[in-house]
Amino acid sequence: MVTVRLIVNKRRYVDVTLVEDLSTGKRKQSCYYIVDDKDVWGFNDVPHHKELSSFPYHEHVRGKPKETEVRTIDEALTFIEEKANTLEK
Repeated sequence: MVTVRLIVNKRRYVDVTLVEDLSTGKRKQSCYYIVDDKDVWGFNDVPHHKELSSFPYHEHVRGKPKETEVRTIDEALTFIEEKANTLEK
């Protein structure tokens, strides 16, 4: 498992966590979050919200899971960048 935290400023940071299957060397799970003060937005593919049609992929918006179309790290980074730009305004 690798976790990277990018500190944007005193109020905001981005966390990226990648979990690899050691037997195959392939990515097993991913988590991407932007945290701004007490609000959290992000998505992951950890298989714990089976009730969502996009399972295992889902977003977390202010702590609540919802369906997502985000599947790749590029899509996740775009999501995070767009959210950061929204927070700047």
